[in-house]
Amino acid sequence: MSDAETTSTRWNNVAYALSIGLLTASVNPNLSLYLYERFRVDPTTLSWLLGLNSIAGLVFTLIIPAISDRVSDLRRMLSTVNCVAFFGLASIPFVSDPHTLGLLFVLLLGPYSALSSLFFAYIRRTHSNPSLVVKLRSLFSVAWVVGPAAATTAMTSFGLSSIFWIAATLCLANSMFIWWMPSSNPPFPRAKRDNGQNGKITVILMFAGFVLLLGTNYITGNVVSLLLRDEFHSTLFQIGLVASLAAAFEIPLFFLLPIVAERRGRAFVFKIGCLAGLLYCIGLSASQNYLQVLLLQALNAVFVASVIGMGLAWFQEIHPAKIGFMTGLFSNASRLSALVAAPVIGTSTLYFASYRGPILVAAIMVLAGGLILLPIAADRKQHAR
Repeated sequence: MSDAETTSTRWNNVAYALSIGLLTASVNPNLSLYLYERFRVDPTTLSWLLGLNSIAGLVFTLIIPAISDRVSDLRRMLSTVNCVAFFGLASIPFVSDPHTLGLLFVLLLGPYSALSSLFFAYIRRTHSNPSLVVKLRSLFSVAWVVGPAAATTAMTSFGLSSIFWIAATLCLANSMFIWWMPSSNPPFPRAKRDNGQNGKITVILMFAGFVLLLGTNYITGNVVSLLLRDEFHSTLFQIGLVASLAAAFEIPLFFLLPIVAERRGRAFVFKIGCLAGLLYCIGLSASQNYLQVLLLQALNAVFVASVIGMGLAWFQEIHPAKIGFMTGLFSNASRLSALVAAPVIGTSTLYFASYRGPILVAAIMVLAGGLILLPIAADRKQHAR
């Protein structure tokens, strides 16, 4: 491959990663806000709608990446899934009741949930270097700097549904842009297995631990906007600024923490991350004003970058012959965590009569997830190298 082709491929990867990051940054954190503002749903209805969305994502995020392990060129799958996502996102503004929206979640937005998993499976198949996965994941944080604030600004200026028109346009563009990127390598031979941590028990424990940690991120990510809106009466722009600031803090950490992991070990990074997540939840539950929530995003960034950001590459290392499946499994940990966390948001909010209730539950989830994953992270330190 020539230098020009290498440079072109590098920038294509960057552009595609940013576009998918903008999709998730625009839609995901504002979905609960859209449901609340558009339909004025109560906490129970909000929980089952978010849960239904997570169930659809759970199914498609496992099926689509698993199929990718048997496909020689993943560009066709990426183009098709983007087209389906386009129709799903473009249909949301026309839905007039939450029950129909729930049906739309199942039929069309489930495949949309698999986009990032399929992209990172494509990246690992095209470029075998696992560090590229972590670096491109950092671009999601770049997108989160711009996405949430831009999305809430668009919702304020052009209407609540504007974010879905923007997201649909990105999906349509991506369905065509993928053909300018190089074809993916064939799947790894089935004989090529992992480097040690291949036991089913290890995989199950990792999955369970990340469900808890990703569930924490899901709860705080959704509840913080509701907390700011309900108790502090923050504007939509201020709510978007919180998520953007957290993403801004994450960007340098995605480059720094892998270096720290090489020198001090993965377990050390995970300890720092879990501690930061615990302190973030405690601080958020005790916050008294908007500025405090804003400053706490530094801790949130450490938690996301050190625990969640490095998790995908860790999963892919376990079974190189099943990169698509393991990428989907990690994403499914995120989806299952949302499925678990959605009713937690509703029930704990009702029980504590405050949006601070789910945050306290999230603190317990950080502690439990850390206790499960830290012994695994400490084992076989070469996985951090």
